[in-house]
Amino acid sequence: QAKSKTGLEGFAFQVVSKWPLSLLFDQKIMGCYQMLFRHLVNCKHVDRRLCRVWINDKEVKRLPTTAASGYLGAFSLRQRMLFCVQNLEYYMMEEAIEPNWIRFMSRLNNVNNIDDLLAEHWDFVDQCMKDCMFMNHDLIAIINKILASCIEFCDFMQRMQRYFLDAELTSMLSDDQPFDSDIQSIDGVDSKASENQSFEDNIKRLDAKFTSYLITLLTTISSLGQEESVEKLRNILYRENFNGFYSEKIERDQRGNDTVTSSISG
Repeated sequence: QAKSKTGLEGFAFQVVSKWPLSLLFDQKIMGCYQMLFRHLVNCKHVDRRLCRVWINDKEVKRLPTTAASGYLGAFSLRQRMLFCVQNLEYYMMEEAIEPNWIRFMSRLNNVNNIDDLLAEHWDFVDQCMKDCMFMNHDLIAIINKILASCIEFCDFMQRMQRYFLDAELTSMLSDDQPFDSDIQSIDGVDSKASENQSFEDNIKRLDAKFTSYLITLLTTISSLGQEESVEKLRNILYRENFNGFYSEKIERDQRGNDTVTSSISG
């Protein structure tokens, strides 16, 4: 079943200009700008959603240690997602678009006619598209999957907020009413254990999905050639995997695959 698009996914940047400025913003140029701005807005939207989850997570820390311990995996996943998205934002805005804009403005000093201006403008837009990975469909598809997994995590955490509040309320009531019946206590413990188990299972599933997508992104970047735009992309690899955390996972997966292959061959 096809998933309906959200308003954010239908966001489009438009420029209404009169001649001769309309020569600069033809349909092809506008299509590129729309893709760039839509992608940047989507990244910022995911960033804001993850920050909102972080704010809500502060409420969970008020719970007793035994109740809050089940959410440690969610805290870790949220932080890794936020780190990933903010690094992608920084790369696109500070290392891809900003240097190209500075170069574009500098070259405008040597423009003598409209043809030169059109050429320089297209070169700026084209280079931004390349540096922001729009010319590599595999990379942009993986990044979109990463962002979608972050949104899925945020939606799940938002749905779970009522359970956080229920847990805090239950804790407060149990302090005020220490003489509840044994049956109610047992039912409450079983129910809470079941909820925590389901919560942790979902977090593990979301963690595995996000990690898989991110490792695919890093592996794809590391396997690219030596072009100038690729060298810029390697900055993503260095920052996202600055401590070798994901390298260890990749190597462990490769060792596991080699072991399985050896067992089958033997």
